[in-house]
Amino acid sequence: MSRWNPERDFDVDRFKGDNRLTFVPQWSDEAKDWWREHIFEPHGLYPDEFADVLTKSVHGDRSVTYFGISPESDSFVVKVVGSLGDPGEAWWTERGLDLRGKAFHAREMVIPERSQGQGIGRHLMGDLFDMALRMRIERIDIEAQDIGRYAWIRAGFLPDNTGWRYRLRPEIRDRLAKARSSLSDENYRYYEAALDSDDPKIVREIASWEEPVPSRERTSGGEAILRPLGRVLLLEILADWCGSFDLRDPTSLEIYENYARRTLQR
Repeated sequence: MSRWNPERDFDVDRFKGDNRLTFVPQWSDEAKDWWREHIFEPHGLYPDEFADVLTKSVHGDRSVTYFGISPESDSFVVKVVGSLGDPGEAWWTERGLDLRGKAFHAREMVIPERSQGQGIGRHLMGDLFDMALRMRIERIDIEAQDIGRYAWIRAGFLPDNTGWRYRLRPEIRDRLAKARSSLSDENYRYYEAALDSDDPKIVREIASWEEPVPSRERTSGGEAILRPLGRVLLLEILADWCGSFDLRDPTSLEIYENYARRTLQR
């Protein structure tokens, strides 16, 4: 990882771009000056180095594209595409940084199907956490889709109030009702009561519900596969959600470290 060096001269030639590094559109002198003041001087990183640190846990060749830089709003977007070794096999991730709002936006992340389940997405998110903490960023925003609707809650992210009350909660109630016959009266009443909470933090408890219930997944013989209730309630609904991770909250950081089995560089 590159370290800040007060004797290191700022080299504008590092912004010319090449086959590995692209600026869309080509950065103006104003944009380069902004980078020098806000990224290079406090953190000692050029654009290619910034992307390397942001994805340091995943090895292999990669290409980097910067676009949407806005010195006026202290923000930019970077996309990193990495090779997994086999031809045509590549992962990519897109991150937005809003320095004024002290937030990273974990915009998109795509892992090829053959490479899923190997922890690549978890490692890339951990790299984002390390970078955010290094830069004293206060939160990471996310739009949770597909498996992320469950996984990112387990990692410590929380939906916003609107997402919880008007998107997640109604659909979770409906899915819970469909599992009613598999649950005892006492447990069902407990789960229903928990859903009355207006606090989005209740999703952490929901995600932890381990009671097995029939899922939509089927065996080769057509029988329903039993899955933990929390996983079923968060994955077998249509509600994507927007939310964030509070990097100032020790409890959330501990949840993430336990989930990712990774000690963050605080």
